[in-house]
Amino acid sequence: MGQATIGLLTVMVRLMGKPKTTGVRSHLVTQTSLARGSLLLGILLLLSCATGQNPETAQDGTPNAASDSTLETAPDAELAPPPPPPPDGAFIAQITPEQNQKLLELGIDIAVPTQVPPGFRTLSAITGTQPGGPSYMLIYQDQLDRCFAIEHTTEGVGGLPDIENKIPLNPPLFGEGYILYHGAYTDPALQADFPELNLITDWMTGNSGFYRLIGAAYLEQNYPDLTCQDISPDEAVQVIDSLAYLATEIIGDGFESE
Repeated sequence: MGQATIGLLTVMVRLMGKPKTTGVRSHLVTQTSLARGSLLLGILLLLSCATGQNPETAQDGTPNAASDSTLETAPDAELAPPPPPPPDGAFIAQITPEQNQKLLELGIDIAVPTQVPPGFRTLSAITGTQPGGPSYMLIYQDQLDRCFAIEHTTEGVGGLPDIENKIPLNPPLFGEGYILYHGAYTDPALQADFPELNLITDWMTGNSGFYRLIGAAYLEQNYPDLTCQDISPDEAVQVIDSLAYLATEIIGDGFESE
């Protein structure tokens, strides 16, 4: 409020605050005071309009507290649509809660791949018991009928016949000194008996026994109803390097365990 406005208010207060009188004179004084008050109020309004100040805003342009209650509130924002489902391979190990529980009940350290190629899911989680202790196999397959498995045992491991291609391995979980084999057997007699190409690793020593990756040829020998092809050697190395021991939080979706 400007100094002129303050001065006018001061005059109004003085005029309105004169001592009261009685009788007819009191009535006349009252009427006169009201008239003067109305005149001064009109002048005050004109001065307010002349200064261009909005009574609902302060001099700095911000809304006054008294005017906040008259502000219109914005309508509620529309709810955003839910996010799309995660793509294939987004869940660690692609293991269902049922398979997770089934594996943990073995009471051993379960090595699982924390990365699988896109499109792969757990086809089956097979558990069993050997004389030396429990064992398991996790079989993975994609829509192109490619497959591989992570196998565990507690006994009966040995070497492999010579296979034409070898890739050195150094998985963080097991360390160096292991080999990924792929291709045909170098022995002609074995080639004649087992013409399929191989994809298989050495047995790798871990906390609860021995672990390895096997490909289509070994899976089809054990499960004749399963027909599939190998993943590439580079993909197999990535799977092996990603192996980690299963924890309760490492679960994802997949097919029902058998």
